[in-house]
Amino acid sequence: MSVPPPKPISIVFLLQAGYLSASALILIVWAIPVFRRRFLEYGARASSGEPAEGAASDQASKKSHEANKELSLVSLFVKALDVAAKIQVPHSWFTSFYVVSVLSSLFWLVEVFRVGDFYGLIVENRIAHQRSQMSLSQTKLAWLLMLIQGSRRLYESLTLPSSSTSRMWIGHWVIGIGFYVATGVAIWVEGAVTLLAIDGTFRDLIPSAPSLRTFIALPMFMLASGLQHDVHTYLASLKKSSSTSSSSPSSKSQYSLPVHVAFGLSLTPHYFAECIIYLSLSILTAPSGSWLNGTIFCAFIFTAVNLGVTADGTREWYRKRFGAEKIGSAARMIPGIW
Repeated sequence: MSVPPPKPISIVFLLQAGYLSASALILIVWAIPVFRRRFLEYGARASSGEPAEGAASDQASKKSHEANKELSLVSLFVKALDVAAKIQVPHSWFTSFYVVSVLSSLFWLVEVFRVGDFYGLIVENRIAHQRSQMSLSQTKLAWLLMLIQGSRRLYESLTLPSSSTSRMWIGHWVIGIGFYVATGVAIWVEGAVTLLAIDGTFRDLIPSAPSLRTFIALPMFMLASGLQHDVHTYLASLKKSSSTSSSSPSSKSQYSLPVHVAFGLSLTPHYFAECIIYLSLSILTAPSGSWLNGTIFCAFIFTAVNLGVTADGTREWYRKRFGAEKIGSAARMIPGIW
């Protein structure tokens, strides 16, 4: 009696594990100061002119090593971290995230319509694991919203003024590219089998009657997208006007404290909006019998963790630069919570 071949590892499991592993890695780096100072701080937070916490002890340690001409295991480790932290790319490379997002959406559109090899492999994998699927209308709408999200962010990156010359650790860029490549698949993967019903006719463009989850999730997505665009536009204009005034010799910084109404509740309302966008997508794409789409919810967790640790650094930067009394009770990211 022959033994049936083992099932291939579920692509859904791989995507979920990837999101959660990356989230755990970010939390570990954030929790350890020697890593946090070198790999998480970038942009204004890394160039504020304020000595980073523990920087004095780092300098003292280096002087001690130079004086004694000793290279202990600790000093070798610190030097290795310093070398790794210097591998940086321009902060403007963030634009490539949204290029990848849009191209990924378009690639999978073509791949699904032509039933290409990559799409075929995903369908075989999903059939092998026989899980509940998203409906065809859910899958098409989710793909469209992801394309809209990527296109909007790309448009903002290309058109909103920015004079930043800051740099970021290359790990930020690699993780960001990986996220958008993965999410380009995750947004429709739990409806991969139902997409076989697409026949390339006009009928494919006719929307189905909206479900309750659509009535809940679609307004969430639209409101969060609108809020994020409004805040991004405001921040860009703030930098532009501050940069113009910084031409004066007496000016010390091109940054000023935001006074937009959204910043009274959250110091990073654009981060909060990003989280709501992915939470809405996880509701919208929930397979039959589920409240949430597990894969997109894992993408939401990654987004919340990644932006949450950045928001924590942003609040500390605001506190040092403008004073605790200026930021008041505004949350780091989630209004009224954190």
